Amino acid sequence: MATSFSFYNLTANSSCPCKIGDTDLGTIITDGFLLVLASATVLTNLLFMLTIYFNRPLHTYTNQLLVSNAAVDLLVGLFGMPLHILKSLQGNCWQGGVNFCHFTQAMDIHLTTVSIFHLTGVAAERYFRIVRVYWYERWIKRLISPMIVLFWVLPAPSTFAPILGGFHQLNVFTRFVNGTFVNSRIYIEEWRNQCGKQNPSERYCRCAFWASADFTLGSTIFQFLLPSLVMIFFYARIFTVAYKQAKDMESLRVSVAMSSSLSVNSGESFSTDPGIPVITSMATRRGSRHALLFSKDIRVVRLCAVVFLLFLLLWTPYFVMMILEAYCVGANYQTDSQILTPTDAERKSQRDLARGFYTAVWLGFINSFLSPVLLFSLEKNYRNGFRLMLHRKFRRLAVCLKITDPRKRMSGLSVRRERSMSSATNADSAIDESPTGGGSRGRFFARQESTMSLS
Repeated sequence: MATSFSFYNLTANSSCPCKIGDTDLGTIITDGFLLVLASATVLTNLLFMLTIYFNRPLHTYTNQLLVSNAAVDLLVGLFGMPLHILKSLQGNCWQGGVNFCHFTQAMDIHLTTVSIFHLTGVAAERYFRIVRVYWYERWIKRLISPMIVLFWVLPAPSTFAPILGGFHQLNVFTRFVNGTFVNSRIYIEEWRNQCGKQNPSERYCRCAFWASADFTLGSTIFQFLLPSLVMIFFYARIFTVAYKQAKDMESLRVSVAMSSSLSVNSGESFSTDPGIPVITSMATRRGSRHALLFSKDIRVVRLCAVVFLLFLLLWTPYFVMMILEAYCVGANYQTDSQILTPTDAERKSQRDLARGFYTAVWLGFINSFLSPVLLFSLEKNYRNGFRLMLHRKFRRLAVCLKITDPRKRMSGLSVRRERSMSSATNADSAIDESPTGGGSRGRFFARQESTMSLS
């Protein structure tokens, strides 16, 4: 009786050993949900960009950086997410070739790096706005546009250049696996990395990212760890200065209140110069205006810090897994027999590792969807700007969705504000028309003058 053999011949010209569409129902449902998430990512980031574009009061330097970052997230939802969904639906049987595989990998890493550079720019802009005000007012207008361009271009030498050139895999696949004969199947000789993982290429029809330990460590430090530490320093410094300024403003408010109380309660013993109450009032108004502007700046800082913490929380698992995998920590092939004849437990550990990587990647992708949602949820100006944009440009849609026009509410507030301002103006004019400057001090000195004239 003849013995039949099957050859696992993985030459460059052979067909892919994997089968397209070899997926179960659970994978299809999961990827369908992820496709909805990708569409929502594109939509939310596009709406955020349009909201800023069509509302001139929102054209601030911080929002310019946030809009550019929203463009990054939009590209993630438009290209990054669908490609991963396509690979999953095809059972990770990649049909795009090596070059396109490397391009998609470089694009993923590039967009992630551009995003974290933008968040670093937002933190730096807020830092100089609050801590280095003189430098900010002098240079920010000149630097904001070149800085955004730099954020898009700067990561390219560490993403596209090494990956498309293959330098990220130098001296990686140096482990030689001897061919053997097992269960009527012949495995040919091949080269793998130290963890026992295959080199993704056309003959394996796989598009997985494996890089050298040095490249992985260097890119993680440059593209993730270092910017994160810089942002932590910026926000820590901002909140420290903000706390100190808040205490100073509270002390000023208390001292002004005490001075006003003294001026009212001890009229005769106080200075008779009519300019003093006016100066005190002006100082109070200036302090109130400064406090209002400062509170708005701090509110924006809090919002940007929350966006940064969200990014840090969702992308940290991916970079940690990349480092561990590069140094062969975790489920790996320690011996050649584990590669050629793995046990069920070893197969399960490899599947769990692949699921862990897939989950970590999508946790990072979810950040691209949650960032604009968080901005709209936490900032009232963005919500009002979104409603206003809908009523100006897509009025039928706004009416259909029963979205209220913020201009009606703002008109009511402006009417009440004008009434209060007019009453305050009338009161000030009445004070100015009094012979001695108005108020209790004016009546007091008027009585003094009448007494002197009678005597």
